[in-house]
Amino acid sequence: MQYFLNSLRPLLNTSLFVAMSAIVLCLVLGGATRGGFLADAALQLLSIPLLMITLLRWANYDAGGASPSGSRSSFILCGLIVLLPLMQVVPLPPALWSLLGGRGVVVESFEIMGQALPWRPISVAPHATWFALLSFIPAITVFLATLQVGWGGRRILTVVVIVFGGFSVCYGLLQVAQGPGSPLRLFAVTNADDAVGLFANRNHFAALLYCVLALVLAWAIATTAELAANADKGYPTHLLVPALLGVALVGMLMVAQGAARSRAGIGLTVVLLVLALMLPQGSKSTPVKVQQQRLHVGRYAVGGIFLVFMLAGSSTLMRVLERFDSDPLKDWRIPFGRNTIEAALAHMPFGSGIGTFPPVYAAFEKAGDVTAAFANRAHNDILEAWLEAGIPGIAVFALFVVWLAARAIHLFRQDRGQGMSGLDGLLAISASAAIVLLLLHSLVDYPLRTAAMSGLFAFFCALLLPPPPQAVAREEVSAGEISVKHRSGRKSRDFSAPHHTPPGDFPPVTASADGVAAVAAPTPLPNWNFPADPSPTAPAPLPASGVAAWPAEPTPQAPQPRTSGSRWGDSVSWPDAWTATPEPPANPAAPGAPNPSKPGRGSP
Repeated sequence: MQYFLNSLRPLLNTSLFVAMSAIVLCLVLGGATRGGFLADAALQLLSIPLLMITLLRWANYDAGGASPSGSRSSFILCGLIVLLPLMQVVPLPPALWSLLGGRGVVVESFEIMGQALPWRPISVAPHATWFALLSFIPAITVFLATLQVGWGGRRILTVVVIVFGGFSVCYGLLQVAQGPGSPLRLFAVTNADDAVGLFANRNHFAALLYCVLALVLAWAIATTAELAANADKGYPTHLLVPALLGVALVGMLMVAQGAARSRAGIGLTVVLLVLALMLPQGSKSTPVKVQQQRLHVGRYAVGGIFLVFMLAGSSTLMRVLERFDSDPLKDWRIPFGRNTIEAALAHMPFGSGIGTFPPVYAAFEKAGDVTAAFANRAHNDILEAWLEAGIPGIAVFALFVVWLAARAIHLFRQDRGQGMSGLDGLLAISASAAIVLLLLHSLVDYPLRTAAMSGLFAFFCALLLPPPPQAVAREEVSAGEISVKHRSGRKSRDFSAPHHTPPGDFPPVTASADGVAAVAAPTPLPNWNFPADPSPTAPAPLPASGVAAWPAEPTPQAPQPRTSGSRWGDSVSWPDAWTATPEPPANPAAPGAPNPSKPGRGSP
């Protein structure tokens, strides 16, 4: 175990630790549906040092002159997303902000009070916009930190997300088993009869499940395809066990979807299983295996759908069917959307300010639409973005859709980056599918308004881009060091010390100035003054202790042919000193006398 940990240590560099910490913090602390929770404040505070470390390390990459290819447009999008709320909190003179849509009530309020119009920003609630800007920090940290991790590190990050998904499944099933009063429910306002995990809403928990399912399918499809390709050689354990584990994880995630009872989550999960049939396999150089591998993918998807009926049980299926019995036209999302559209038209063209939906919506809510529930979101992120950011927000969203389509086309054309394997391509394509599902889910809910899902969304966006060449070279150097340590047969070895390099060992692997792995020249051995070897014909003299000296080595002779009935050794010409029987002493009991029963041997 210690050797295994030492082997993984070079791979777990600072960039990987930063990205892993940012993702885990988002998933653990970011389950709230609205701002103001202590967990959100702690998440934003802990993300600041991680973001600083990421920016400092990214400056080193830029100094090397090697930025990730295709990432310039993503950096522009990140800049626009941050710039948009910053522009909305800049104070404007009264002659400008009073002309903006939806500000007539504010102007009348100052006139009634007899006060002059002050300088005000675009946002009708600047403090809410500042809080919304702070909520961007965890997602941006996850995106930039993941972008600096190589291919191997990204595979580790996907495994971390899958492990957290498995934990969330067990956690959610325990919540359902303990009932509405379960102490495992972390929020007072929640879905008391359904599985919610570490979230406050079952829809967001369902979004986490199908995102994890996308990653599990990528790993399982790659494993089953390799298993099918090696079927003629048997089923090796290192492939069979992950394949069976993937089947089990698919079944668990499907059962958890039934326990969450999210209609959008169940529908998008089925869409994901259908999309799995179109995942490309292999590469352009191996078109013959593509159809066979897709056949295995189809069987895997059908098997996952079958598992939900086998493992969920009749009680869970009945609970799911109850969710689909209600009339969708009676859903309160419809009046939410109608009132949001009216408010967005009133605040054209620049919107009311990011994070200002609750107070603005309350001013446009109809008396017949008022319920005991508090409308903190529009349950449609497109409409809410239109209300809060106006035309600039819709333009930024359109640019993101174009960027996503361009990256997805590159991936489906198998335009892979340096060092990108088939598994890495599957993970990137699965990430693009998860992004599309989250955008579709945002049309009827607000999963991206939680820090956990926005961080996961940023992680998926980073998987669509290749890592910097320095990160790839660093992983190659680390892999080379691990290979050298493994082949040397030693648990720990300092290859930088010259006197620790014995003959026959492998030379150290270093990184040159351009970031490419290189093998250093072997260090010559020091001039040890060993004594000369003694002559083979000069035997060492024995001490004079009364013991007969051992006879000299005989001259080898050609063996004589063996006759029938002869004993072994009769055909060998032994020395006379070996075969001659010594004269017995006068006194047979004298010490040192040879034993007559053993001719040819003397006792010391």
